[in-house]
Amino acid sequence: MIEAEYLRPILKSPPKEFTQPGKLIFNDSTKKYVVLIEEEDRMKIKKHALEYIEYGERNPAGEPYSERSTCRARKPWWKLSPVVQPDIAITEYFSSNFIFPKTSFLLDTALNFGKIRNEYFDDLLSVYSFLNSSLSYLYADLYGRNYGGGPAGFVVYEVQKLPVPRPEAMRPYYHDLEGIMHRMEERKIGSVFEEIWDMKGEFSLDSVKKDRLELDRTILKALGFEDPDRFLRSYYPSVVRIVKERLEKAKSVKTSNRKEKISLSKVADDIIARINVKNFPPRTM
Repeated sequence: MIEAEYLRPILKSPPKEFTQPGKLIFNDSTKKYVVLIEEEDRMKIKKHALEYIEYGERNPAGEPYSERSTCRARKPWWKLSPVVQPDIAITEYFSSNFIFPKTSFLLDTALNFGKIRNEYFDDLLSVYSFLNSSLSYLYADLYGRNYGGGPAGFVVYEVQKLPVPRPEAMRPYYHDLEGIMHRMEERKIGSVFEEIWDMKGEFSLDSVKKDRLELDRTILKALGFEDPDRFLRSYYPSVVRIVKERLEKAKSVKTSNRKEKISLSKVADDIIARINVKNFPPRTM
């Protein structure tokens, strides 16, 4: 067994690991690990980890792992460098659950990671709370790609386009946001239909989870909305219907190689017209 000091927890198989359990924070209870050997001098590497390296240099026959293009480019071949610890995990695929968990774990290739810039080191709460608010729920449909219905997804350059509020606008509300996010971290985050509206009967703000409604209201106030509820009464049903249409399309469309994107320009224009754009930074993460 490889020595514990060389093992690091990793998030794999998204979106199941955090969307199904509804997790907003990950801890060391994860059972999945990856071997991370940062020592360059093999003479200093402990016995079982060294055996792991030696195995990679002789197997499989004909093309050892150490000779494959990705590994061969590293010096030494077993070292991942630089190792970047993420602040937020952003899955590549979204269905009806929209969760951006806070984590410092290593991420598998099907996950993008958000890293706070050095000048905003103390402002993780700003991005974390906004992405987990309902105000980001249309990101997958507006900025991502649709695979003929069903899940919508992001690749790296699409993640980089996601707008988030400037921390300067959010800071006066950090005390309130900390309390709200703490409560949301203690419960399961459900699908858009569980969090906002199950589409049974007429929509009202009473159908929205209380802490979610409080979070959305707080962020909208930070963005300059004098009457957040007026915006949310029209925004919430639009989000739910768009997600439902995407999922229903997946059931009705037969197998096809053509990838078609849902047109949401009217919804996007309406939302952008209502938002105080000056509070948003350049589209980078």
